[in-house]
Formats: sequence, structure tokens, C-alpha cells
Amino acid sequence: MSIKNKKRQSIKESKKEVAKQAKARRKIALWIVQHFDGPKPIKTIEVGKIYTHGIFESGGRSVSIIINTKKQNIVEGISMDRTNNPTDSGSYFDDNEYNYIEKAMTDRNLEGIKVIYWEGKQRDVRYKNDSRYQ
Repeated sequence: MSIKNKKRQSIKESKKEVAKQAKARRKIALWIVQHFDGPKPIKTIEVGKIYTHGIFESGGRSVSIIINTKKQNIVEGISMDRTNNPTDSGSYFDDNEYNYIEKAMTDRNLEGIKVIYWEGKQRDVRYKNDSRYQ
């Protein structure tokens, strides 16, 4: 295979992976909308990188999110199965405006909700000088 073809193949695979990750973020966001309730409607969900733990994912997978761009509305360490379905509520602080609801509110969907990639606390200025989030 020529260098040009290798590059073309690599770009094609990268695009496929980006699409796969975007689909996973939307799946996670839908789960958040259906399992978290608060005083205001959810308008934005920032979904972080999906982390794998252990050798060959033996320690599972997890993701963190932020609801409506407010730093106190962070939910960290949401466990996920291999098909990107969240399996627990993760952890969040007492001042989070949204509470976990065990039974899914299946009448909710992502219509009108912006789902964006979030790079995580380490690169987010909202958390830079707040020791509670370090």
C-alpha cells in the first residue's frame, strides 16, 4: 500500500471513529436527559471523553458530563457498559441543581438540546481555581 493510500485509509478510519464517538455522546446525553431532573429544562449537555479502565477494559468504562454549562452541575464517573449505555448515576456535589431519577423519564428526548464534546476539568477554566474540583 502506498503512503498516499495509507494516509487516505487513516483519515477514513479517523472519520469513522469521530462519528462513532459522536453517536456515543448522544446516547449518553439522552440517558442524562431521561435520568436527571432539575429546576430548569436541560438545554446543553457537555459530554467528556469516554475513559476505559484496566487492561482490555477489565476495570470498565466511565464518562463525566456537565448540565447547562454550570460547573456545579458536573456529574463524574458515570459507569458505562461496552455499548456506551450508562449503568449508574456517577457522583456529584450537593449543590448540583439536577438530581438523579432512578426510573427513566422515557417521554424525554434530545430535541432542542445541544450535545457538545467537553475536554474535561483539566482544560476547563471553570475549574481552574476551585480546589473542590481538583
